[in-house]
Amino acid sequence: MCIRDRNEITGINMVCAETHIIVCDAEVHDVYKYNKREGIRPIKGRGGTAFQPALDVGEKLKVDALCYLTDGYNGDRIKKPTFPVLWAITRDGRRPVPWGTMISLKDEKPKKEEE
Repeated sequence: MCIRDRNEITGINMVCAETHIIVCDAEVHDVYKYNKREGIRPIKGRGGTAFQPALDVGEKLKVDALCYLTDGYNGDRIKKPTFPVLWAITRDGRRPVPWGTMISLKDEKPKKEEE
């Protein structure tokens, strides 16, 4: 899923000591620590979905929590991680697992990023 506005990540980063971005679809393509100056790197992948690889990276990084932006569709078995997960689900998406907290993303027009 695309981040519509860099302010979404900047807002998260303001309340967290560190924000790591895990870019994944059926596999992890990129992992990096977010900083406002460099911004969000180009998204790679966009084929199929497997949640477990990103959750495994979260375990390795020893994150306090993970926010997963997704439509929720996935055919794999998912092991519940040791940290809380917030599932941010697209408008036509579905709850991927019975654990974690789910929020629905509004169907808004993407906002243009300021130069």
